[in-house]
Amino acid sequence: MPNTTLFPLGAINVQSTTYTIVQTDETVQANAAGAAFTITLPTVASTPVGRMFKIIKTDSSANAVTIQRQGSSVIWVSGASFTSVPITLQGQSLTVESDGTDWFIVGSPLTSFSGRYYSTSAQSMASGSATTVIWNQVVFESISGSMNTATGVFTVPIAGKYEVSSTVIGPSSGTGLTVLYNRKNSTTDAVTSQPNNTNQVQFNNSCVIQCAVNDTIDVQFLQTSGSSFTFSSTAYYSFVTITRVGN
Repeated sequence: MPNTTLFPLGAINVQSTTYTIVQTDETVQANAAGAAFTITLPTVASTPVGRMFKIIKTDSSANAVTIQRQGSSVIWVSGASFTSVPITLQGQSLTVESDGTDWFIVGSPLTSFSGRYYSTSAQSMASGSATTVIWNQVVFESISGSMNTATGVFTVPIAGKYEVSSTVIGPSSGTGLTVLYNRKNSTTDAVTSQPNNTNQVQFNNSCVIQCAVNDTIDVQFLQTSGSSFTFSSTAYYSFVTITRVGN
């Protein structure tokens, strides 16, 4: 006789705080109206191959419901692996299936991505040398951990076309140029430049880049004022927005 474990159909569990799924669950309705919280999957070792669980965010708040693994397993989404995956929209759901080693999202709705980041690091930019901007603050990102806030390098979580819009404030030296580069895999994809003004001027660079999973995106800043320039530590003076806009 086959080794089959039967579970009740239609077992709906309503949660509004941190919760670990058990094998008798089938659907977890997550209400994060009060606060963001995490739902932890069972260990794959304790879960039969082919077992599926569905998690639905039921509230309209901006609070995320984060689904996370246990142990060394990962959650596979569109060819990329994660230790946790957030759902942020009312009615959005994820169905995960165990293969005995990892979790796979079935019929994943995670085809969109948006993230916004800014710099408050007072980063020093030498004259005549292109430097990667360190976006050390996350305003939001729909898949957490996509931006490395220590290096300013964004790793693409889902293949597709990404719009990259970067904005900076240049030096007020009145001499030389300021140049902004949007790059994929360390290769320039779009360039914007302007003469340095006697007043600090905010300008931007925008492009759409075709990306594969795990491609990298960064923004480099070059100024030729003749002396070093320090980014303002004021929030939102310099920022970048990255949005998946198509396949």
